[in-house]
Amino acid sequence: MPEHPIIDPRGTRKKVLVVDDSAVMRTLIQTILEQDEQFEVAGTAANGLEAIERVAELRPDLVTMDVEMPVMDGIAALERIMAEHPVPVIVLSTHTEEGTAIAFEALALGAADFVPKNKLFGEASEPQAVDEFLMRCKAALGTRLFWRLKERFDGTDRMLRSFIGFMIDCIGKDAAVTASLNRVIDKLNGLMFSLGKDEEDRFYFAACSGTLVNRFGLVDTEMAGRRVHDAFIGDFPGQLSDLIRRAWNGEENVGFEVQCRGAVFQGMLQPLIQNGRVEEVYGVVIDLTEQQQLKDQVDYISNHDSLTGLPVRRQIPGVMGEFAARRSPFAVLCISLDQFKLVNDTFGHEVGDRLLILMARRLKSFAREPSVLFRAGNDEFVLLVPDMTIEAAEQLGLQILRSLRHPVRIDGHEIHLPSSIGICLCPDDLQEHENVLRYAHIAMAKAKEDGGNRCQLFEPSFHEQIQRRITIEQNLRKAIERKEFVLHYQPQIDTRTNRVIGLESLIRWESPEFGRISPAEFIPVAEETELIYMIGEWALREACRQNARWLEAGLFRVPVAVNLSSRQFYDQRLKENIEAVLAETGLDPQYLVLEITESMTMHVQKALPALHSLKSLGLLVAMDDFGTGYSSLAYLKEFPIDKLKIDQSFVKGIRHHPANASIIGAIISMAASLNLETIAEGVETMEQLVFLGGQGCGVMQGYWFSHPLEAEQVPAFIARFEVNADEWA
Repeated sequence: MPEHPIIDPRGTRKKVLVVDDSAVMRTLIQTILEQDEQFEVAGTAANGLEAIERVAELRPDLVTMDVEMPVMDGIAALERIMAEHPVPVIVLSTHTEEGTAIAFEALALGAADFVPKNKLFGEASEPQAVDEFLMRCKAALGTRLFWRLKERFDGTDRMLRSFIGFMIDCIGKDAAVTASLNRVIDKLNGLMFSLGKDEEDRFYFAACSGTLVNRFGLVDTEMAGRRVHDAFIGDFPGQLSDLIRRAWNGEENVGFEVQCRGAVFQGMLQPLIQNGRVEEVYGVVIDLTEQQQLKDQVDYISNHDSLTGLPVRRQIPGVMGEFAARRSPFAVLCISLDQFKLVNDTFGHEVGDRLLILMARRLKSFAREPSVLFRAGNDEFVLLVPDMTIEAAEQLGLQILRSLRHPVRIDGHEIHLPSSIGICLCPDDLQEHENVLRYAHIAMAKAKEDGGNRCQLFEPSFHEQIQRRITIEQNLRKAIERKEFVLHYQPQIDTRTNRVIGLESLIRWESPEFGRISPAEFIPVAEETELIYMIGEWALREACRQNARWLEAGLFRVPVAVNLSSRQFYDQRLKENIEAVLAETGLDPQYLVLEITESMTMHVQKALPALHSLKSLGLLVAMDDFGTGYSSLAYLKEFPIDKLKIDQSFVKGIRHHPANASIIGAIISMAASLNLETIAEGVETMEQLVFLGGQGCGVMQGYWFSHPLEAEQVPAFIARFEVNADEWA
């Protein structure tokens, strides 16, 4: 692949002018932009007129422009800026959506993009909206090159007309004027000439000079008197005959573009008319090869991702159309890097960029000609593969999954990035082949919803499921303020003493519209939309408040466990938030257990300091779902944790899968050697209880002992259990 060095994503920071009449909005937009090392907000403006002045003063690389502003609105300012100082402008509007009249007007006037503000701010903000906005800003930078080229190409005709006029004006002037004319044509790397016509009605060069003589294919500079057809080395550019004849017939400003000897030239012919007849034809030619190469580079950049070099999303429909025209089934695979945002948040954008490059390189190995791989979003790729069966497409998806599962090492960090793949096959008789991309994307969303790290073929029933997910997201935003969440508590039993030694808090959503919604359904949605921060903080506060009440009432004294999401765990404000909640509720930290999943510790260098920071508060930490994630056993002894929880998937398979029993035994033995308490989840049968007890696991939870209980039911259960413990043993 050729190098295209016009845009360097790691080069100089790009200057941005932020235009908005709201000081708060200017600050918010500046904060978003400066999250990315590529952007620097060089200035701000509060109205359109001020924006025009600031553009002339700062010459920014990019402008973000509000629409509704006093003095001069954004649309009027955009029109002025495009006319006076063309620069990429992204228009942001509060009350309009993409596809409305204002959006079309902005784009028609030359805006590089249009972004509704509600996608960035407010209740309707979309998942990963900030990353998407930053991507669109980077894409807009490429349009600056189009404006530069447009100025150069639009100006070429004007320049050629002016130069020919100057040539004609110089006829009969002294040698100094002619020398000045020659200097100008040399500076332009051009060629100027005049043509006459002999008695045989054939054209000849009356005069010719300039640096382009040989490059344009002419024999030499001594052209005076040489017939045009005989003046060229090799074949004569046939189109010139018709152009010259048009000019000789009196047509003015006859422009042309011609390719010769591997170069591209633009020229113009102008007749010299005296006493009503054409005496000569004057011409000028300049070399546009460099500009054409630049234009080719810009075309490449506008259609390819600057980071990975892959074609961008807008190229997909064209390739799908080509594949559909073959009348042979082709496969569409949508590939999502599920935890890419977490990597970006944890290690920074530079590591994220390098990770994307490496993952794109792995994916390219599956895109053999004529297959095509695209970067379709911040963490999404699309692979189009012709001549496929559904079985072959599924097999290909599984191969890709296995490739992406291998960890990546960057700057000493071992990064595991799970992925989800949606697959849809476009049959040869499908008319609306563009729908297939949407179907593959729906299948990918279903794969993520089902836990990720898997392939999913599209099924028509997914439409209804995805619509439900959208509805859940919309209602989830209102659920906290409507107080629709409740916590239930599942007892943890020490089977050696027959005592309840802990409670795990489990969130439940009682929706007036849908009834009880499972956490397995709404938690992934909360994770993707970042509502998990609000929900997680509510759950932490409610669990601490409830346990403080139980302690104050003297009913029992056991710690309550609260599950943390990966986003919460790596949130720099987590320790501060927990301190505030403990102070507010008055709960002694020894009665709080934070549960993290094993996969959350895969970034060891980040996880270790985060865990030490939490432990400094005096609380307890449990590692949940142990045996299902990616944590390094070499680092396990370094983690300041207190408990290991054996995942219920191992417990359920004790009878039918001997390997599960071996894994459980190994986990219990390892935990004992590290002085960690083990808790087995999902205990539902006496057989499981006996096996776990025999392996040395004394603490268990599951339906054998109790379903999760409402807060009001907990005291009675504990009192009854400890009196009648023999019933469960």
